Amino acid sequence: MTSRVDFQQVCLTSVERFAAKAKEDECKEIVATITRLAGDIEAATDGLLKARLPRMKREDGSYDTSCCKYFWIGLENAKTKEQQNLVLFESKFGGYPVRISYPCDLKSRTNFTTSAKNRECLEHSLARMLYSPVIAELIYSLMNEQRMGDGD
Repeated sequence: MTSRVDFQQVCLTSVERFAAKAKEDECKEIVATITRLAGDIEAATDGLLKARLPRMKREDGSYDTSCCKYFWIGLENAKTKEQQNLVLFESKFGGYPVRISYPCDLKSRTNFTTSAKNRECLEHSLARMLYSPVIAELIYSLMNEQRMGDGD
């Protein structure tokens, strides 16, 4: 007795597996870039600020792409434990394109939002974020245990 192979279903299954692997690879790349940014911020502040990153790695070493869909990177003062969210990452598919949003005006609480379609765009967007006066003020005030929005 012979069995029939549904080539369309086999092809679709193969494409789905390939797409899932590609998204996991993109998630790994996004996580690696963000982890490097977090480490650089901690080093630049001599360890005074600690970055808070979500756990995206499973116990088996694979990446949970559902965690890559929406998460914040935050900073915490190592002494006072005061915390402040720094940047929001959002991806509908667990990989690229990834939407990046961070504060651009503390008084009106508005955010600057951009999108990165690959690692180079992600790194460029994060570098632009670090040049933002609002982000610099946020980091400086957190380092000096001042609350954002307090009078000068």
